[in-house]
Parts: sequence; structure tokens; C-alpha cells
Amino acid sequence: MKQSRLLFLNRDLLLVFTLAIVAWSLNWFLDQSDLFSPGASTIAMFVGMGIALATGRDLRGGSIVINGFLPVAIIMLGFELDFSVIHASDVGITGATAIAGTVVLSFVVAAVGARLFGLASSSGLALGAGGAICGNSAVLAVAPSLRLKPEDTALVLAVINLLGLVMFFVVVGGANLLNLDPIAAGIWAGASVHIVPQAIAAGEAIGPDGMAVATAVKLSRVSLLVLVVPLSTILGRRLATDDVNDARIPACKAVFRLPLYTLGFVLAVALGNLLLPDQTAGVLGSGGRLILLPVLAAVGLTVTRSILRSAGGRLLFVGILSTTALALGSLVAILLIYD
Repeated sequence: MKQSRLLFLNRDLLLVFTLAIVAWSLNWFLDQSDLFSPGASTIAMFVGMGIALATGRDLRGGSIVINGFLPVAIIMLGFELDFSVIHASDVGITGATAIAGTVVLSFVVAAVGARLFGLASSSGLALGAGGAICGNSAVLAVAPSLRLKPEDTALVLAVINLLGLVMFFVVVGGANLLNLDPIAAGIWAGASVHIVPQAIAAGEAIGPDGMAVATAVKLSRVSLLVLVVPLSTILGRRLATDDVNDARIPACKAVFRLPLYTLGFVLAVALGNLLLPDQTAGVLGSGGRLILLPVLAAVGLTVTRSILRSAGGRLLFVGILSTTALALGSLVAILLIYD
């Protein structure tokens, strides 16, 4: 049995890295031919998604690649972020306003929508956290505090993953349609796309500046776990009902894990802007983009048929309402404030 698991794991890893090489090669060919390319990371994600949906296969080794490589890629991307871009008054104010708007709207609409459509308040709040903060990580962080049952947690995760993918298309397509410049489009991607690697991929599809800004804004949202997890603990106690003794419901406790790559990214930005030569910082940033390729391939391979089947019904509808409010709220902030 153990040998069989290792065989599947090795096959998964080989597939992920093969897709990364294919995506890089295809992106290089498109660039050399002066043809449009959404970026190597985006290509890797969608090729992986196509394979997952065509084969119906569940990638067992994908989480190893995502959890192991994503933090390194994010930190290395920080080296080439020009601090002056983020420090510009209109960018900083716009980003902060867009983030605040997305967090408030996502939570309020998800909570109200859950009540209106007869869903458990805990499911609505977990859905709001996933949309407002950082997708899967936020849902898993607040689920124990909100006493969310495992099956309900799985449904919320399915909806968040599906809507995060939809937001990728909305942001990239909408930015082109509205003729947003790369900085404004990057703010929108970082403020509205649910999951970290999807937000980064959306930024890359917009351009290098868009990718850097999207990463910075998205990680700012991730840092709000500092507030959301303790708040969910308080709400979880108030939402407690007669079924709290159900063995399937975890004990009510805070599960707070602010990703260390958030701090690493900030440190990398400081080093890249204050100490390292521009050429060195650029090389490190390019290395981060290469490391991101297998991560996005693995993310694409996790979009299975079972996720699409699971994300249905009232929870999906509430998720759509919450995501729509999130996208429109952040976009309005950008259009009103960013110059």
C-alpha cells in the first residue's frame, strides 16, 4: 500500500513539473512569435485544469507542491517589487480602500445571504472569510471556531475554489475591457481574487507591474487573519446550538496561522529596494516566477469534476452574491480613488 502511494505521488510530481516546463516553453514561443500570451503561470494553471477535468483524476501530490513551493515563490517575487509603486499615495490609499471594501462586503453579503436562503450562519461566515481574506486557508482557519461540520467545510471550499477561478477571468477580462492600467488592474486582482496563487496568476496575465501589485495587495488581505480568526471565535460561541456535542464538529478554538511567507515577502521587498543591486533583485524575482509554474500547474490540477459537482445549490448562489459584491466594491474604489 505504501509503495502504491509513493508511485502515485511520484507520478503526480512528474506531471506537475512537466506541465511547468510545457507552460514555460509555450509562453517563450508565443513571446518570440510576437503573439499574445497570458503568462507562463496562467498557461500552467489552465493546462492543469484541462487535464483534471478531462481525466477526472484527483491529484494526490499537488498539495505537496503548493504548500512547499508557493511560500518560496511569493518571497522571491518580493525582491523585484518596486516599493515606490506601492508607496505612491494614490496606490496605497486605493489598495487599502479596496481591501476594506472587499472584506466588509464579502462578510456582510455572505452572512445576510445565508440567513435569507436558510443556510447555517456558520457556513455563511466561513464563505465570507474565504472570499474576503485568502480562500482555502481562511476557511480552514475559521472552521473550528465556527463549529463548521466537515461536510459543510468541504462544500464551502468547493465554492471558494470555483468562484476564485471565475474571478480570475472576470478581473483579467474586465481590466482589458475597462482599459485599466497595470497598477489599477493589479490592485483589483489582489483585492478581489480569492486564492493567493490565482490572484498572482491574474496579476501576471495583466503584466509585470500588475503581478507585483496583485501579490502585495493580496498578502495584505491575508494579514487580516489576525483580526478574523479571533472574531470567528467570538461568533462561534454565539452561534453554538444544541448540536455542539456532535462528534463531527471540532471543539471551538482559535486556529490562527498567519503564513510566514507574508513576513518573508515584506522582508524581501525591503532587501530588494534598500540593499540588493537591481540586477540581483531582478534575478531573484525571475526565479520566483519560475518556481510559481509548478504551483499553478498543481492548482489547476485540483479543479476536479467533484469540486464542480459539489459547488451547487444555495451555498453557491450566496457565494456568487458575495463575490459579485466583492468584485464591484473593489472596482468602484479603484475607479473613484486611483488616478
